[in-house]
Amino acid sequence: MTANFDPMQLTDVLSRLNGNLDARLLAILLTRPKLLTVADLDRMQGEMPTAHPDGQWTQNRTLAQIGIHSPAHRARALSIGESLCIYRDYPAPKGCTSPFAPLWINELVRRDGG
Repeated sequence: MTANFDPMQLTDVLSRLNGNLDARLLAILLTRPKLLTVADLDRMQGEMPTAHPDGQWTQNRTLAQIGIHSPAHRARALSIGESLCIYRDYPAPKGCTSPFAPLWINELVRRDGG
């Protein structure tokens, strides 16, 4: 995956988010995916169930992006999504992808031919 971004914009966003875990993980995924660790995913799994709804939505999106764009962490992202069941029953309109991370990951990987 090649990301086109301005590093200064990324730094600005991260500073405004004040160390937000999902923002940090997404930044790692976009800039240096090999730095993403199992400990990062463990922390996400531990924090996501009790996160504020806005944070939970963002963490879920980050989990899905990790599963979609990082084949090395895909199985773990799928496992976390399955175990937490966050957004499992979220209604998705016809033709739209569910925000349930395992469905989201599998669908976008399938579309991409992976």
